[in-house]
Amino acid sequence: METKKDNWVNATLESTEGLRPLGVSEQLKSSLKSIPSEITVFDKTIPLSAVWLAAASIALLITVNVVAVRTVKKSKTQQETTIYSDYFSYLEQDL
Repeated sequence: METKKDNWVNATLESTEGLRPLGVSEQLKSSLKSIPSEITVFDKTIPLSAVWLAAASIALLITVNVVAVRTVKKSKTQQETTIYSDYFSYLEQDL
């Protein structure tokens, strides 16, 4: 018992039976073969001084970020302590 889906699949597969493969032109073949010889990749070398400069820049950037985060955390903790002590200062008053 074939379903509508099976009939559709079979009809689609049978539709390709009469097709003939097309040949590739010689011009296209030669164009495709010449691509690897026309394009050169990584033909230039990077100077070692540029590599060291990039590494030093990255290290400096990381160091500055770490120092900034520590400074912000320290000042934020001090600020929170001051805010809490000011808010709850009424509890320290003598009755």
